[in-house]
Amino acid sequence: MDQSKVSQYIRARKRDNPSCNYESVVKSRIQQNQQLLVSLGFNRPICDQLAQVHKRSHIRKHNSRREKTTKASIPIRKSKRLAGESPSEDVDVSILEEFKYEMECPQQTTSPHGPSTAKSYDPENIATPYTLKSIKTTVYHLGTHVGIEDPNAFDFLSHDSCKFKHPYPIGYRAVKREFGRIWLMGIERQDNAGPIFFIQPLEEHEEDELFQGNQIPMDGRAYTGYAPTWPWTQACLKSKSPGRRISGPLYFGFSDPLNVCKVMSLEGGHEILSRYQERFSKDSCKRIQRIDSSSQNMEE
Repeated sequence: MDQSKVSQYIRARKRDNPSCNYESVVKSRIQQNQQLLVSLGFNRPICDQLAQVHKRSHIRKHNSRREKTTKASIPIRKSKRLAGESPSEDVDVSILEEFKYEMECPQQTTSPHGPSTAKSYDPENIATPYTLKSIKTTVYHLGTHVGIEDPNAFDFLSHDSCKFKHPYPIGYRAVKREFGRIWLMGIERQDNAGPIFFIQPLEEHEEDELFQGNQIPMDGRAYTGYAPTWPWTQACLKSKSPGRRISGPLYFGFSDPLNVCKVMSLEGGHEILSRYQERFSKDSCKRIQRIDSSSQNMEE
């Protein structure tokens, strides 16, 4: 304890009680405390000892060597184009020969779904039901195309903004899991007119009927529209995420080249498309001739 503070304490106690000798009492108590500390092993004041301990714990060992971790330098590929060099025209022919051999003689590998060969991915060797890997849509029925002589045959063709130009088959059935449940997608024909697309919730027993080859008709739970996207838009608006939008041709499976090949392989598929292309080319030629004749009349 500081001596000045002890003196102040003694003077204050003397003013309060002049008859008592506080100076001797305080000094005796200080001596008793110091003897107690010495008996406990503290030869110096405890504050000094704590300061020494703190100082020893923070002394830096200058002689100790620090282990430096060096990262392995990865060689960087130098760009010939940035360096201004012309690309080499030498091509490793062995790589092309190996690729050609693999395409001509594919190796058969055993898998749970049978041997995986080039012929197994041929659309002619794939039968319904099959699942499209691109969108996880399972196609159960491909349906049938309308006749070529049908006056509304061109109404069944996909829109020009779609990825592929193809006719929509009547009786098409596919399933897709979305919004936590399974949906049945189908195409039907409205009263002697164009196609109508619908989606409706599918129960488990109905899916078993589809797998057995039975056709499930459209009922009152269905969302309908004149394009593949319309029913899916209605389903999005009624769902928990009304701001979401879904591509109808993608979910129906008409953006997958394998499924489009299967649809076109149906009877009358190529004929309808070729007839449409011929008519379109004739109409475009007539339009060009009409424009040329009108321009000549304007010049005269």
